[in-house]
Amino acid sequence: MTASTPALAVVLPADTPATVAETLAALRRQTVADCIELVLVVPPESPFAVADAGEGYQSVRIVRCDNYGGDEWFARARATGARHASAPVVVFGETHSFPRPEWAAALLAAHREDWAAVGASIWNANPESRISWANLFVDFAPWVERRERGAMDELAGHNISYKRDVLLARGERLAEWLASETLLAADLRAEGQRLLFEPAAVTMHLNLGGPYWFLQRFDHDREWAVVRSRSWNPARRALYVLASPLIPFVRLARIWPDLRRAGRATDLLLLAAVLLGLAAGAAGEAAGYTYRSLGGSLRRLHEVEMHRSRFAGRRARERGVP
Repeated sequence: MTASTPALAVVLPADTPATVAETLAALRRQTVADCIELVLVVPPESPFAVADAGEGYQSVRIVRCDNYGGDEWFARARATGARHASAPVVVFGETHSFPRPEWAAALLAAHREDWAAVGASIWNANPESRISWANLFVDFAPWVERRERGAMDELAGHNISYKRDVLLARGERLAEWLASETLLAADLRAEGQRLLFEPAAVTMHLNLGGPYWFLQRFDHDREWAVVRSRSWNPARRALYVLASPLIPFVRLARIWPDLRRAGRATDLLLLAAVLLGLAAGAAGEAAGYTYRSLGGSLRRLHEVEMHRSRFAGRRARERGVP
């Protein structure tokens, strides 16, 4: 028997049922699945139907979002899903992030307190590769296997739950804010809002496990630079281009405490993979500040975000995602 009203809306951008099959299986295993309003945001031509989501949720919605593969489609899809949700708490999911069964219950319990946003602990779904670990730490270092609950200035992007009213207060610019949740977190803090890291909410994240990660790192940080520098003048952009060779060392210094916390600071091969990835990202940032466009990066980023399992490495593909 399902709840009469949803408590948590899971907004999940997708294209086909096969793409999100593992994520949906993880959501159906949630201890409070009958409180979940599943909002699948798909391109207009997608074959997705409500029946493809399976049973056990409080409700399922299929929402169409056009311009699939276009500029910031994922951000627009998440914003569209949030607007169509009716639950008071909205959490964003990914095709390659598989929540543990207690994840939703932990988020809901935390949102009974006065937090604008609550983030999850990120664990490695394909730990066989050091590149996978490098990918995980570069993207999510402060939240990797973290066990200490408490307020934080930022949370693990694309896996954050928000009070729906907080999102809708962004108005027509919601998609712009969701294009960079780092900037959204800063805006929330400026408003006096609080963000919580909740270690009881655990999700298993599938990472790039092969050499393609270095290209993805270039593309990701190029996109970040384009978004970040939209309002900058030429002199400021030039300064950041000149400083870009320092970026790997600055970011490694930030990641280092979390590598030590996780007991991985003595793994030299992992450290080498991290540094190479950061160097690729620095080159991407320089390109973003210089050209102020994404070029071919957008198409590649979209493919990796939607179909991560294709790029997770041979061993992960042979074993199958969790």
